Amino acid sequence: MLSPSEIAKYIDLSALKPNLTYEEIDKICQDAIKYNFYSV
Repeated sequence: MLSPSEIAKYIDLSALKPNLTYEEIDKICQDAIKYNFYSV
């Protein structure tokens, strides 16, 4: 069984809104770093 941190390595974090603000993009990127997601 994979741990949550191992599963995070396979997650692609997506933001599909075409009108995201810089702050929203920054938050998404910070979350990806924090949780060790594979990509944004």
